[in-house]
Amino acid sequence: MTKIVNLTPHAIVLRAPDGTEHSFLPSTVARVAVQSVPVDTYADLPVPLVESKYGEVEGLPAAQPPCPECGVRPGEERPYNNHCSRIHAEPIFYLVSRIVKDRVPERKDVLVPDALLRDGQGRVVAAMRLSL
Repeated sequence: MTKIVNLTPHAIVLRAPDGTEHSFLPSTVARVAVQSVPVDTYADLPVPLVESKYGEVEGLPAAQPPCPECGVRPGEERPYNNHCSRIHAEPIFYLVSRIVKDRVPERKDVLVPDALLRDGQGRVVAAMRLSL
């Protein structure tokens, strides 16, 4: 199976169409830096009002480099006319939160759990697919 690294703070279970489950424990956590900026308010709120300014992603490894001969990254399909003689590295995929993925939309190795299954109390128990 392809290498998958969980960069969320929670264990993630992926349930395949045949019912097989694959569990991924958290390792380090990828996060988006956030700065809270106070906002003047016209309402009498019981707590301060702030605006969140999102910054860079922290804790996400760099993408694997492309092949120096053909430019294809691990996990990408080779074009039909690609005659590269190198053996490409196995891809590594990273499971992250949606807010992290939204900050790096160009990364095809960064995935988000999707089609979530929940128990009777609303807790996520598995994901049925992954999303770019």
